[in-house]
Amino acid sequence: MPTNEERIYALEKNVEGLNRGISDLNHNVAVLLGVTMEQGKDIREIKVRLADFSERLDTVDGRLNTMSGHLNTLDGRLTAFEQHTNSRFDAMDIRLDRMDARFDAMDARFDAFEQSVNGRFEEQGGKLDQILLLLSKHLPGLGS
Repeated sequence: MPTNEERIYALEKNVEGLNRGISDLNHNVAVLLGVTMEQGKDIREIKVRLADFSERLDTVDGRLNTMSGHLNTLDGRLTAFEQHTNSRFDAMDIRLDRMDARFDAMDARFDAFEQSVNGRFEEQGGKLDQILLLLSKHLPGLGS
């Protein structure tokens, strides 16, 4: 069995080793405490920035809602303008269709007039041919 001195020496060595371990643990705890405190500061700063970001996001959301309202207003106005324009084009189409019908009627009248005039000219041409034939018969020197 070891002597008291050996046991005390071994005990002192163990205490010395434990003191070193406790010192290392104290150092590590101090480092972890410092890191934790810095992380706490970082977390607080992140919370502040997140709140600022949230306010800005709310502002952007409000502005987007305003823009959406403006776009809806413009859409309504464009729809009204489109309907107005379409009704005006429809009215113009009706007027142009009427004009087209009148031009068709006038074209038919001109065709009829042309046929009538051509018929008269042909009739008059035939009569002139008969007159020339009669004159040629009665005045033989006239036909040459």
